[in-house]
Amino acid sequence: MDQTADVVVIGAGIAGTATAYYLAKGGASVIVCEKGEVAGEQSSRNWGFVRQQGRDPAEIPLMMEANKIWRGLERELNADLEWLAAGNMVTFANAEEGAGWESWRQTALAFGLDARILTQAEAEAVVPGNAFDCHGAIFTESDGQAEPRKVTAALARAATGRGVEFLTNCAVFEIETTAGAVSGVVTEQGVIRAPVVVCAAGAWSGRMLRTLGLKLPQMWIKGSVARTTPGPIVSHTATWTGVAFRQRRDGTFNIAQRSADHDLTFESLLNLRHFLGSFASNRRDIKLRLWNGTAPELFGALL
Repeated sequence: MDQTADVVVIGAGIAGTATAYYLAKGGASVIVCEKGEVAGEQSSRNWGFVRQQGRDPAEIPLMMEANKIWRGLERELNADLEWLAAGNMVTFANAEEGAGWESWRQTALAFGLDARILTQAEAEAVVPGNAFDCHGAIFTESDGQAEPRKVTAALARAATGRGVEFLTNCAVFEIETTAGAVSGVVTEQGVIRAPVVVCAAGAWSGRMLRTLGLKLPQMWIKGSVARTTPGPIVSHTATWTGVAFRQRRDGTFNIAQRSADHDLTFESLLNLRHFLGSFASNRRDIKLRLWNGTAPELFGALL
């Protein structure tokens, strides 16, 4: 099976499906290759926060533009995405943490973001019935939430409607080059010729880019998310305190641990220098464990 396209997208998570949709909307012919199913991994299991808050300063303008798109996305895709613009709130435990958030807020204000600092009482008023053990909180009212599985599926349907071809259960083995330029991909179903390849492979991107001799240091972390049965509507504000939670339209809650696990592998050691600063600032929230998976994961950096 040899095919041609203007663009090949590797990965059918939310990044890959959105990329395919907007490229097709602009007139490009697009093929998406996915080793599993559409939204089969992180894109159907993440927290569902749609936030500008807490972003790196370089990201803030991009996220503000993305926020505008989110507000009209249900109408554009003609789909229920469970979009709720009810804000995002993060509590902080002491004055020192509060000072750090205030410093970030001053940066965000320069871009026109509506972030503000709340007292403990004001934070409890945002999510009624909760007694937060906190010094205060930061709250960005223009942030929102959406249901990840629904969003990715809707983008895939809309992309298909614009002529995008999705090849599921079709892993990409290699990105090919000709005379120093990208010329296509080799997949388990054959070769696809394309002058542009977008790598949207999520946690697998680093390994894919190594086929081009490029280095993208990554360290995988494992988090847990639970969903409850429906309860009384309390607040649709996405909240990050001792745990992270958001209440969906149907009254169910998504609840996630603030902490995450990282399995130490050989690849971890190779990439350690890139993440020492991040680990130091998040050391309370990341638990290191000895690897207990399979050999390809342990020696992934060598594959």
